[in-house]
Amino acid sequence: MFDFFGDFPSFAPPATPPPLAFNSNSNCISARWTIENYQTTAPKRFSIQFDSTTYQFRFQQPQPQYLTISIESREKSIINQVFFIELILHSQDPLKTITIYSPFLLKSSDQQSIIETLIPSSDLEFYSWDGNLVIDIRFSDAQFESIGLPLLSPNSIPKILKPLKYAGIFNQGSTCYMNSILQSLFHLPVFRNNIYITQSPGRITTELQRLFGFLQSSNKPVSTRGLTQAFGWNDARTFQQHDAQEFYNKLIDMVIEESPIKQNYKTLFYGKWCKLIQCKNINYSTQNYEDFDDLQMQVRGCLDLYTSFKQFTEPQILEGNNQYMTPMGKQDAFVKTYFVSLPPILNIHLQRFIYNSKTRNKEKVNDRFEFPSNLDLTAFSATPNAQYTLCSVLVHCGSTTNGHYLAYIKPTPEESWYEFNDSNVTQCSEKNAVSDNYGGTSSSAYMLVYVQNIKLFEIFSEVSIPTHVSELLKNAIPFKTQAPKEIPCRSISLFTEDCYRQMVLMGADNYDFINFPPKIEIPEKSTIYDLYNDVSTFLDRPVDGILIWKVSTLYMPTLLLPNGPGKIPKDDTYFIQFVTDYMKPMISLINSKKNIIVVFLKFFFSRATPQVQFLGSTLANVYQPVSQLLPVIYGILGGTNDLPVNVYYDGLGFSKKITDIEQSLLYYQINDSSSILFEPYDQSFMPTSFKIESCTQHHICINYYSMLRPYGDKNAEEYLERQKCQLAIDFCQVTEPNTVVVTCVAPETMIVTELPQLILFALNEQQHSNINLNTNATTNTVVQVFRRQTNSDLPEIMPYHLRNDITLKNLFVSEFRKVSAYKSLRLFFDVIQGYTEKQLKMMVFRVIDVYDSLIHFVKRIRIPMRLDEDISCILQHVNQLNVLDGHIRVLLNINDEILKVPDQSDYFDESTVFRVEKIPQDQIYLGSNSFLLTTSVYKSNKKIDMKTPIHMFLLRIVMGENLTHIKIRLGEIEFASKEIIENSLFFINSKQLNDNTIISYEANQNSTLKVFLGSEKKSTTKNKKEPKPKQKNEFFPEFEDSLKFFM
Repeated sequence: MFDFFGDFPSFAPPATPPPLAFNSNSNCISARWTIENYQTTAPKRFSIQFDSTTYQFRFQQPQPQYLTISIESREKSIINQVFFIELILHSQDPLKTITIYSPFLLKSSDQQSIIETLIPSSDLEFYSWDGNLVIDIRFSDAQFESIGLPLLSPNSIPKILKPLKYAGIFNQGSTCYMNSILQSLFHLPVFRNNIYITQSPGRITTELQRLFGFLQSSNKPVSTRGLTQAFGWNDARTFQQHDAQEFYNKLIDMVIEESPIKQNYKTLFYGKWCKLIQCKNINYSTQNYEDFDDLQMQVRGCLDLYTSFKQFTEPQILEGNNQYMTPMGKQDAFVKTYFVSLPPILNIHLQRFIYNSKTRNKEKVNDRFEFPSNLDLTAFSATPNAQYTLCSVLVHCGSTTNGHYLAYIKPTPEESWYEFNDSNVTQCSEKNAVSDNYGGTSSSAYMLVYVQNIKLFEIFSEVSIPTHVSELLKNAIPFKTQAPKEIPCRSISLFTEDCYRQMVLMGADNYDFINFPPKIEIPEKSTIYDLYNDVSTFLDRPVDGILIWKVSTLYMPTLLLPNGPGKIPKDDTYFIQFVTDYMKPMISLINSKKNIIVVFLKFFFSRATPQVQFLGSTLANVYQPVSQLLPVIYGILGGTNDLPVNVYYDGLGFSKKITDIEQSLLYYQINDSSSILFEPYDQSFMPTSFKIESCTQHHICINYYSMLRPYGDKNAEEYLERQKCQLAIDFCQVTEPNTVVVTCVAPETMIVTELPQLILFALNEQQHSNINLNTNATTNTVVQVFRRQTNSDLPEIMPYHLRNDITLKNLFVSEFRKVSAYKSLRLFFDVIQGYTEKQLKMMVFRVIDVYDSLIHFVKRIRIPMRLDEDISCILQHVNQLNVLDGHIRVLLNINDEILKVPDQSDYFDESTVFRVEKIPQDQIYLGSNSFLLTTSVYKSNKKIDMKTPIHMFLLRIVMGENLTHIKIRLGEIEFASKEIIENSLFFINSKQLNDNTIISYEANQNSTLKVFLGSEKKSTTKNKKEPKPKQKNEFFPEFEDSLKFFM
């Protein structure tokens, strides 16, 4: 016995650790891991390696601030297999000894699984044995019953078994974009504090206070139902997919608008840049300052974030037709952008989405793009303190039409990274958060949040929940946390008056639709009444301020949809007309009487650029005189009620002057969706209230007549005359055939030998960033033109021979849709600088398709080579272009049947397309037990499709392995899901293979493995009836330019 009120007896800790706690047997492998001198070498990665008969594993300490056990596999054959590990971290005090039982699952993405954060490094002193840590580890790949635990399925394996420190957010249907942004903002304590301290907040801020309070006070997932209701969203709205960056901008604007402390937010997020313009030949310069709250950085064509910043800030030359206008006239000048001040919180939006004019939709840029954990922008800023630390990475997985958002966040600078995937929160490594999201696959970083180093302490200072927010939490009505059943939706394109305005400004309003409209998602069972409500919310206009029309093949209105309970037609595009006071008396007569038509109004300004401006559309009675449209024109232009004008009927492919404006519209055969052009007698007339607009289209539409007459047309008659027989031609680089560089409008009588001159003129006008055109070296610049292949949208391999007796009409004779309405046609070009025509005749162009993996096509390049250079020189030329890193090889595609390394026995000419690709890691050193087999992948439905394969590559085959193992290796290439591959058909030499078939080298070295893709099992789950949408979204109008939508 000892005296409780006296001294405790002395405790003598053991001098050495206890013996190894586990014994190895046939099912388990055990070992002791001793980390020596952990205090002095904490930042290093310690490891121990186990060798079993089949697998090798490594246990590491990736984070210096925590002792973390991770497992890394060197064998890819164990993907999705469950293993078990037991760990004992010994302490000199037996009460502090830690024992952990942990099942885990290795995935194919990184072959790494974090098992457990044992303890913060600051507490490791209690586990020190003379400066060493001692951990006993038992590992098993056998049935868990052998060690007393049940076998678990892969789907039940958590990444971290201890209680989560941070809470997730439930996905209401398709709100992952919102959840990722909210988590990123919540984990900026200074932003959270500004939300908390807002007095008398609006509805949005109140719900953010409530949401942030729940996230801070609980580790269980929370609901955003209150916030979406404050936005004015119904359940159907939560299934509409949106872009995370657009939601972020809209949310910040809404918070600032409601907040009485607006400057607090602007101080956090806003920086300032300056655009400096300095003339070359005179002493004149200007500086334009502009605030920004996020930076949109280019991904395509940039290796990393620093390259993108360099491209953003490097000087550009304004010369030729792009000279800078000064009080002394047009001058050559330099323009440079630099940062005057940088914000404490820097939001960077990576431009992962571009417009594809072929499909008229956005497409995702999956190029690899690196970004650092520590960003130094000193070289790009005029102020010091430009060093930043990465705190959040928002990732988009998928495509433009279907995808998912998640966020990787470092809650404090001292903590580990965490993955926030809706309601699931897991700890992860820095590799998972950063380098794994560089891209190269469909999963890549989309938004980055950096915090200024000198502001780290201020921004991440601990924030407590104020009393008034705690009261909100007490009085909160709990929402149901289960995710609602998915409501089937359909996509609808909205062809608005703004779309038509851009077509007019491009001079292409008489051609097929070349602009892309915004889109919305609506439930399939929506009524016309619901459609009117959704469109009015999206466009931020009252319901009675719009009319929705069915459209013709040329996107012109034909039939009005009356607002009511009727069913929405199956069309996927509708014209949205904006209602004016002049139109209101006629709306009720539209469908009851056939004499009400839609008329588009245009005006010719002799001194404007562009000269023809779109004034809007209106309703008119075919029996009314043309003169009754003049008050509408005067009202739009402002400042005049008696302006004398010429009036022209601008029809599709023809036009005529209206000589008597007191005659009716019907008299001049002006029918539905016609355009009327007005021209003032006074050529110097300019409007007082109407704003002259320029084309803001993604690619500029250049007019052939701009090259001949840079000052425009003399009058409206001249404009209309040349509009009659014109073609709209999309020009694409031959190496990027799906990206329109510029659209040109040219007469069908133009001689094709003028095409190079037109292309150079258009490139100079547009100043295309990816084509560094030296305008002073036109004598050493050759433009080659390529036609489209007969049954493909790709260019022909050989350039088109331009002749003086061929017109554009002859060139495109097989592609005309109608005589009066031409589709936007397409040509391809290549600009070769530094060579003359004579020099090029002494060279041969090698066409090369570049792949950075077995299936990922990067781009097509054309390399001019001397006639005395053989095929072995191709690699040398490709290496000089720096398009690929690592080991690369040249392959020859023989009749879409065999891929092989070309040799002297192969025949090829200038039309041959070579393939240069990065060699996969498992094919660099094959050894004697492996060989490469050409593999072709085909689409397959009910009938076998023997056309051109969708993928073709060389697959490593191991001697003696059967088709089951080959399927596993094909699944790692990720061209289809494992279920699809499992259900696919496999053939060699017309013989179908089964899972036990072994492919031998002797019999199949010159054969092709053909894979006809199967299908996934269809879900039989029936969708529940969706709730009826509300009439109006009062507090959160939809995004103005929401062109891409995601889950």
